[in-house]
Amino acid sequence: MVDAAIVMIENMHKVLEQWRQRHPGQQPTSKDYWHISEQAAVEVGPALFCSLLIITLSFIPVFSLQAQEGRMFAPLAFTKTYAMAVSAGLGITLVPVLMGYFIRGRIPDEHANPINRWLIRMYQPLLAAVLARPKTTLGISALLLVLTLFPLSRLAASLCPRWTKGICCICLRPCRGSRPARRHGCCN
Repeated sequence: MVDAAIVMIENMHKVLEQWRQRHPGQQPTSKDYWHISEQAAVEVGPALFCSLLIITLSFIPVFSLQAQEGRMFAPLAFTKTYAMAVSAGLGITLVPVLMGYFIRGRIPDEHANPINRWLIRMYQPLLAAVLARPKTTLGISALLLVLTLFPLSRLAASLCPRWTKGICCICLRPCRGSRPARRHGCCN
């Protein structure tokens, strides 16, 4: 649910980096930060909103479940749907405002950040190896898929446990011939 904020903040960093390249030696003013925040939000906001809306709508089929499955999964679907809908709304309204307030000062460029440089150095050889050998990569993926078939065949047939919620019935009745004061604990 924080994906929208992460993507929007990263886009603001990119827009800020582009602004600094266009204005070398200058420090952005408060008005510039607000303009950069707006530009970053306009660039990725609609796509983020639509993607979160699609995730929200993907839970609609869960509401059609009946009986035990419906009782089990409806609370999850309602919770997830409400949370994603709120996330979509906040992602395009509150996050850009918070970016304008809090993302200030010197933010190192992507290539100047030592953590990013280390991650790129670790990632690039792996990516180059995978792209250089696509058939080997697909073969390893297919092998891993086949290896999961044995544990999958050992799973229980039913993924729905026995549902006992709401079917507990307690019937209380007095013992025959007992007085009201003697009714406690006399029934078998």
